[in-house]
Formats: sequence, structure tokens, C-alpha cells
Amino acid sequence: MRSRAIDTLARGASLRDAGALLRRRWWLVLACVVLIPGAIYVANARDARTYQASAILQPADSQASGSGQDQFSIQPDTDAVRGFVQLGQVAGATLKGLHAPYGSVGGLTSSVDDRTGWITLTATATTPRLAIDAANAYAAAVVNYARVDFARQLQSAITAARQALAIAREPSQRAQIKAGLLNLKSTLRATTAQIPVVTATSASVASPHPVRNAFLAFILALLLTPPLVVLSGRLDRTLRRPSELERLSGSTLLAQIPRERSKPGGVGPQTESAFDRLRDSLVFFDPDRPADTVAVVSPLGEEGRTTVITGLARAFARGGRRVAVVDADLHRPSVADCFGVPPEPGLTDVLAGHPLDDAISVLDDFGAEAAVLPAGSVSGGPWELPATDEISRVLEQLAECYDFVLIDTAPLLASSDTLGLVARASGVVAVARLDHTRRDAVRRMTRLMRDAHGRLLGVVATGTRPDRVSAETSQPAGAPAIIGG
Repeated sequence: MRSRAIDTLARGASLRDAGALLRRRWWLVLACVVLIPGAIYVANARDARTYQASAILQPADSQASGSGQDQFSIQPDTDAVRGFVQLGQVAGATLKGLHAPYGSVGGLTSSVDDRTGWITLTATATTPRLAIDAANAYAAAVVNYARVDFARQLQSAITAARQALAIAREPSQRAQIKAGLLNLKSTLRATTAQIPVVTATSASVASPHPVRNAFLAFILALLLTPPLVVLSGRLDRTLRRPSELERLSGSTLLAQIPRERSKPGGVGPQTESAFDRLRDSLVFFDPDRPADTVAVVSPLGEEGRTTVITGLARAFARGGRRVAVVDADLHRPSVADCFGVPPEPGLTDVLAGHPLDDAISVLDDFGAEAAVLPAGSVSGGPWELPATDEISRVLEQLAECYDFVLIDTAPLLASSDTLGLVARASGVVAVARLDHTRRDAVRRMTRLMRDAHGRLLGVVATGTRPDRVSAETSQPAGAPAIIGG
């Protein structure tokens, strides 16, 4: 029973993944099933039309033409007529008889019905009338060549009869040869090739066929679209699902933050609930080894790291936990703007000797439960955090006054400052944005934290679809991953 339920869930997940892949590759689906057939239709519709007409020759069957009692009976058969059709002189005579430019006739073709022996002669031209005339001229040229060949055969037979008469001695034999010779001469004088012809009377469109070709292209597109979409999905290196982030990092998925824009009074209820789950995951993740200073990192920028910091800080304050937020991103500080506090003094000033208490701004919304230490004076250029224990002392002082210290860091792959914070913090939360962060960036981030001996508490996926939030979130179980510990 359980196996059947698991299979059902797996099929549902596969269908959701396929649907998501089709939504991401909508442009490929559109190009295959709409643009390609449409382009073929337009291109075909703009091409000049050609027409074709057919005439049918009905020569005698080759076996029947050789039978009969008359030794001088000569009749053009299918094999002989087929040879005339294939002569280049016949095509030349056809075009010459039309009195039309050579380019006006697109082609002359023939086919033989093996059952009846009839030969279909088809002519293609730029106008219906020219196609009909060309087909009939083609048939007339073939018949004319058959007539000439028939006359040649009769002349050969007359010559043979005269030779036979010259050597014949018996009166009866000579009388028979003379009668046959007289018959051949009369036939030669009134010779006509006995080849019935069904002339062409109408023409049809030979090309183009825009509707037919567009329909065939549409069917082909339907067959090609699924493998092309799957192939493009396999070649895609962007993080698409929370489960991929969990697998690539080798750590627990703590929360999914949906794509929900901030509102004037704060975030929406679904986003707020996601931050509450993230807060509970950090509080109860490892009671034996709590993480009081948590660095929030991401591989690169624009991945929602500061959004996670601010939302998590408010969630801690709502839950009655004292929390301090430290803006350690000295390259692009933004925490002060997010919380609406003065940007100076801040962390850099404290590291330069300014009193810590004077640099901390308490959030009015939460009283003494939440405070912010902004980045401080960084206008002189990009700062770098000193690789000394001074930053550790600042973090320790904050940890003595607050239950949790959240540290906003610079992108891990773009700044060496973050590695020092990863090593000094008691825990690290990694953030990556779906449909934005590349998979190789997650791998590199994990490898760097391992080399820095950071304690990875888990990962957070931002930019998830609201209807899929918590569908793949893993529940905390056991101790957190120790990267390189």
C-alpha cells in the first residue's frame, strides 16, 4: 500500500516537473508548433504556382502484339513506346512544338502501370493551359516517333520480302510472297501507329501546397517538441527545483521562500509563514549545539540573501527571540535601507574603534528584541573585513546580548571576506534562487565552505512558486552538516 502511494507521488512530481519544464521552454514550444508551420505556410504561399496535366498512352501489350497469324503484323508495344518516352529527342520535339519559352515548362515525366501497360505522360508548367498543351504535345511526340519506327519496321519487312521473292522458285510460294509484299506496301502508304491516346483536358496545382506543407510541419513539430524540450532541459545548468539545491549542497533544505513581492506593511502571509518555519528550523535543529551566530551566504548576487536576513530577523523578533542583524556586505550594503535605520556608524566604525553600543540601531517595531548593526562607513571604496580576531570579538559581544546574531555577507564566490565569516560563525545558512543560480555555483560554494571548515546548517531556496512552497521542504532531522569539520 505504501509503495503504491510512493509511486503515485512520484508520478505526480514527474508531471509537475514536466509541466514546469514546458512553461520554462514556452518559446521552444511556440517556435516548434506555431512559428515553424506558419513560416512554411507563408514561404509556400509566396512561391509561384505551377500546374500539371497528364495524357495517357494505351499501347498494345507486348505479348499480344507478337501473336497472330499474319507474319507481317507489326504493332508498337509497351516496351517499345517506353523507349520512345525516354528519348531526349521526344522532349525536345515536345517543347519545340509548343512555341513557348523553355522555362515556361517545368518538366516532363512518365510512369507505367505494370498491370495495364498504359503510360502516363505528365507535364508541369507555369499556367494550366500550358500544362495541358505540353502534356498533349508530349503524347503527340511519342506517337509520332512510334509512327516513324513503325514505318521503319515496315520498310525492313518489305526489303526482306523482296529478297525472299528473288530466291523463291515454286509458283505457290512466290504467289504468297507477292501477296504479303503487296499488303506491306499498302500498309506503308497508309501507315499510322495504332496507339490510343487519352488527351489531357484539365490541369491541377502541382506546387506549392502551403496548407498541406504547414500541416505536415505541424505534425513534425509535435513529434520533435518533446525530445527538444527534454534535451534543452538536460543542457540547462540553472537551478530549477529545491530538491536540486538540497542534493548539490549535501545539506538539509530548511525553507522555501516564495516569489512574493513585499507589501507596504511587510510581506504576505505565505512568505511570513515560510520565515517562521526557517526560524523554527534554526532554533530546534541541534539543541545540543545551538548556533548563536549565523552567517547567511549565497554564491553570487541577486539571490535573496538580504531578503532572507530581514525576513528571518523579523520572524525571530515575532517569536520572542532577541536578534541582531550585522551587515557584513561591505561591497553592496543594504540592510540599513531594508530596516530603515541610519547607515552610519556601523561595523567598519566599530572595527576602527567606535563603541559598539553607539553603532547599534534598535528597531522600533520590536522594541529591544531586534537590533541592526549596519555596514558603516564604506564610502572610501570597497572595504575588506580584516582577517583578525577583531570581527570575532564583535560577534561574541553581540552573542552575549542577543539570542541570535544574523550576518549578511558578500557573495561567497565574489568576495574573500565571506570565507573569514564562514569560519568564525557558529553556523552557516546558504541561499540560492531558483531559475537564477547555476548549479556549478552551488557546487563551488559548498566546496569553498568545506575548505573553510564552515558548519553548514542547511540551505534555503528563494524564488519558489507559491503553490509549491513546502512541497519539497525537508524536515530537520539529526545533526547539521559539518563542512570539513
